[in-house]
Amino acid sequence: RFGNTDTDASYIDGNTISCLSPPYEIEGGVNVSITLNGQDYQSARNKVVVFTYVSRPEIIDIDPISGWKTMDTIVTLVTKNVAKDKSVNLYCVFGEKKVVADILENNIVKCLAPKQERYAINREVDLSLFYEGSTTIHHTGTIFKYIDGAIVNRAVPSAGSILGGTVVNVYGLNFQNEVGLKCTFGESIPVTAEFVSSSYVRCTTPSYVTGIGTVKVFSSS
Repeated sequence: RFGNTDTDASYIDGNTISCLSPPYEIEGGVNVSITLNGQDYQSARNKVVVFTYVSRPEIIDIDPISGWKTMDTIVTLVTKNVAKDKSVNLYCVFGEKKVVADILENNIVKCLAPKQERYAINREVDLSLFYEGSTTIHHTGTIFKYIDGAIVNRAVPSAGSILGGTVVNVYGLNFQNEVGLKCTFGESIPVTAEFVSSSYVRCTTPSYVTGIGTVKVFSSS
């Protein structure tokens, strides 16, 4: 019995039965009890057992929609119907990998998309939501894309003023045309990269100390 609603039970062994929870109109916890004669109900070992009903969660928006497959990516979700009761853990499922979700205010959920180095280039996976203890993954129709990390082969020119302002043409592989594309020069602050193609971006150097620095291209989205 879930609250006041009875449902059939299947015998598994002397310590275990299986029940299919009936539908419930509102979110919240209900007491679970069992009966052997159809009249006298009791909880397991006379302890209160609570089953929590939650709405099916939905994903309205996702930012960013992609991340490097070689590193973890913080993903922000705008959601609907996510339970406000944080005693029930919510998980994000990226393809086959499950990670704990952080439920914030105003239907915002944050998840850390785990790196998936074994994936092929530009692999798309389902992004789903899953409640702890649930046997159902709530597929939302949302896609997250894993992309290869950017590789820099050369930069032209290879030197510039310590005052900054040098336009540098950066050539390489796997550059992505997305908001948040950046360049760094050694330990400099990130600067905006202008996307030209998947193998070519332009960046303007910031001011920096005298020395040699590695050029990197990445997305901060």
